[in-house]
Amino acid sequence: MPLKILIIKPSSLGDVVHTLPAVAAIRDAKPDSEITWVINPEWAPLLRGNRDIDHVHIFPRGEFSGFGAPGRLLPWMRETRRLQPDVALDFQGLFRSALIARISGAKKIFGMSDAREGSRLFYTEVAPVDRHEHAVDRYLKL
Repeated sequence: MPLKILIIKPSSLGDVVHTLPAVAAIRDAKPDSEITWVINPEWAPLLRGNRDIDHVHIFPRGEFSGFGAPGRLLPWMRETRRLQPDVALDFQGLFRSALIARISGAKKIFGMSDAREGSRLFYTEVAPVDRHEHAVDRYLKL
């Protein structure tokens, strides 16, 4: 059974592009793995057709506000839980992205030492990073 890996980097354009080399490195190291990327809908076209990504899981953040939000959020949470990855990698480093990792049911959740908003509380593993390094180099350490 392939290792199921969840990449969490929902936004934005530059950040998504900076994460691509890390995902390529994961694919090179674990060619038989199944890689799913959680991303906002506006950035999903950047990932479709990428040989390193098997599945795109849309995070429709804009739909989760307002009066009907709970009715839209709960089905998305159930769908995310069904992913059941072995590993989640939180490249975003925010409370929301770490919570997505936890909701997914990942057995191991990796994040970076410079994560914010208490997101480190959700991580089972923390990669030490230097904020002075370029984002691509930091992400490769995760």
